Amino acid sequence: MSTYRMSSPRRQPLPQKTERPRGFTLMEMMVVIALLAIFSAIALPSFSSLVQANRVQSSANEFMSLLQSARADAVTLRTTLTACAASDGSGWMVVQADSCSASATVRARATLASGVNLSSTVSSLSFAADGSAAAAEMSFSSARTDNQFLLKVEPAGFMSLNPGSSG
Repeated sequence: MSTYRMSSPRRQPLPQKTERPRGFTLMEMMVVIALLAIFSAIALPSFSSLVQANRVQSSANEFMSLLQSARADAVTLRTTLTACAASDGSGWMVVQADSCSASATVRARATLASGVNLSSTVSSLSFAADGSAAAAEMSFSSARTDNQFLLKVEPAGFMSLNPGSSG
């Protein structure tokens, strides 16, 4: 006869939790949102000033490009081109004439970015066929930033753009 041996059933060990819970708790999320709000409140005014300073500089660069193009076209076409303030006050335009009139053909246009002020020593600037022009200064500034640029046009037609004012 065979003997049966009764063995006790083997117990399986309980599974150990080795995984950590995923995600964030509500408290952690609220702390992160509060920190983001504080940092945004600190950074936003400086960013706004940076954007306005960039607008002043880009407007000054755009106007210098407009005047350089007008001078080059005057020499190439062997005719007088005149840069003057647009009638709607939005910026300046270049016309193929000795003066800005309603019947003059507009060849190019440059507009001021919002919030940028332009003060000039002349109301129009004519480039002769040899590239010469009257001396002029244009100052670009904004009430919301200290950033200023001065565009100088020499009688020979040479142009320079420098940070700062005419003072």
